[in-house]
Amino acid sequence: MYTCNSLMNKSFRYLYPDSTVEEAVNMLKTDDSNPDDVFVVESRFSKKLVGSVSARALLMKVYAESKAPAATPLKEVMNPSVVIAGEETTIEEALLLMLKSGVRCVPVVDRRNTMVGVLSMDMVKDSTNLRFSWSRLFKSADSHIFDTDFERTREAYEERMEIELANLLSMIDIIQLKSRVAAHEANLNILRSSIFEEINEMKEKLEKSYLEMKDADEENWYLKRDLFERSRHALNEKLYSLNDPIERLAERDYPVSTNGPIRSSK
Repeated sequence: MYTCNSLMNKSFRYLYPDSTVEEAVNMLKTDDSNPDDVFVVESRFSKKLVGSVSARALLMKVYAESKAPAATPLKEVMNPSVVIAGEETTIEEALLLMLKSGVRCVPVVDRRNTMVGVLSMDMVKDSTNLRFSWSRLFKSADSHIFDTDFERTREAYEERMEIELANLLSMIDIIQLKSRVAAHEANLNILRSSIFEEINEMKEKLEKSYLEMKDADEENWYLKRDLFERSRHALNEKLYSLNDPIERLAERDYPVSTNGPIRSSK
């Protein structure tokens, strides 16, 4: 099994936090092994990885803001959160990491976070020692490894809400059934209908908002989630405010009023 240590480029180039943007631009022009990023290390002696600067960051943070490239140090524009691979990381794992992070090259570090090499997709593709195929890589990958943070957040939230929604609707059905029996025996169907009319409307609204959230695309999902949350909280608050009259109805007592929050007298 091939690891990053067996294939990485150990003659890599790097700059320092006090190096200038102008130096980084020149490196990007001349470094064929990594045309996308400049890696920044603490010093020539430690080579501890402290950040990276992409060509896009240089464009947006320097040139778009009319800063002087020769006078702007990399520490002002570098990203301290760098996607890295370890020496013993397998080539397959490193490639999946690059695909997931949207980069074509990763720095390789040892256990002390000292930069020891660079591995790129092109190195893997051009290697004569590897029998590599993208299709085999995809077949071996966990399908969730390519999920974005949004997709993972959405999936976890919707799964949790599906369970909570089912429990809430089941609870309402049970309450309605118990109150229907009590109201029929005590001839209180008119009162029972007035209590549950609004609850049924709110329940339908909640179910509709949940389905709209499930069908929403990424751009609209957070808005639909907020609308669902409002409907869910409104229904919960209504059930809480009607808890006492519903209980008394089930006990065949006569509640005086069902308007507004009603607190238990027990």
